[in-house]
Amino acid sequence: MSEYRAYRIGERLRSLLKGTISHGRIHSVFAHTANIEVDGSLYVFSADKGASVRSVDIRRGLDFLTSSLEAGQPCSLTREGAQLGQIYIDFSHAETWTPKLRLGWRSICSGAAIDTYLGLLQSLHRSAGQHKHIDAEWIRQLGHPDLADEATRKLIGLGPGLTPAGDDIVAGALAAANHLLPRDGLALALGAATAARATKTTDLSRQILEDAIRGDYHEFLDGLVYTLVTDDSEGIAYALRRLLSIGSSSGSDMAAGIATVLSALQETREPRRLHRTWNYRKQDQHRNTGQLPLKAGNPLQNQSEVNVL
Repeated sequence: MSEYRAYRIGERLRSLLKGTISHGRIHSVFAHTANIEVDGSLYVFSADKGASVRSVDIRRGLDFLTSSLEAGQPCSLTREGAQLGQIYIDFSHAETWTPKLRLGWRSICSGAAIDTYLGLLQSLHRSAGQHKHIDAEWIRQLGHPDLADEATRKLIGLGPGLTPAGDDIVAGALAAANHLLPRDGLALALGAATAARATKTTDLSRQILEDAIRGDYHEFLDGLVYTLVTDDSEGIAYALRRLLSIGSSSGSDMAAGIATVLSALQETREPRRLHRTWNYRKQDQHRNTGQLPLKAGNPLQNQSEVNVL
């Protein structure tokens, strides 16, 4: 039997461990991540992949694939640790990870912070949210309360893998809407639409979406939205880079979801101002020239409209 030490445990998982032993099963196994299911909810054991309220963080060095751990095997958790097949994870020295954001904490994002975010996303990852199977118009619709239901119908479950790209985009939009907009607008509409369709995707993605509705996100998504809530322009760049590091495209897709909500907010608040916008459709035609389009007839003709996608 191999023993490893956890250094962080998400607060929701920690609360589960206050009682007696909890029994579950191994849901899925990868080299540095193992997902377990307990009472219908998923929890993630991973090595330096960032925290969440349902995660256990383990230092690098554990390879689940070489440990004979397989999906379907039973597992058990107590306050002291977790038994996953022939692996024992010691919880005795682990800190409890708590998110910076709480559902209900919100602040209308400033125009300067929006411009900073969209400009950085353009420079760091121009193709965020671009997938051949996803229509850019569906992403744009996520930023509008009256179109959110239609957008989630098209996006949730769309794409390959445990967390389809469409779901990651919706998760990012939910995080932005929950904390950067009034509760009675997009946040309410998008949350209701997502809740109605969360079962239409994979088990892991369903859990991520349901947590996002409740205001619980991956550590890096939580941190980025927190910089926008607190109008921390200097911290946005670091937080965005951390988010973009998640998976092959999950982080950039979440970033795209945030961007479409911020663009909708910017356009609603300052419709006549030429500002950075989330323009999906015009990006390809200007990609090879390096030129960005100007709005015809705009008096601020020496400024460019920044097309993030």
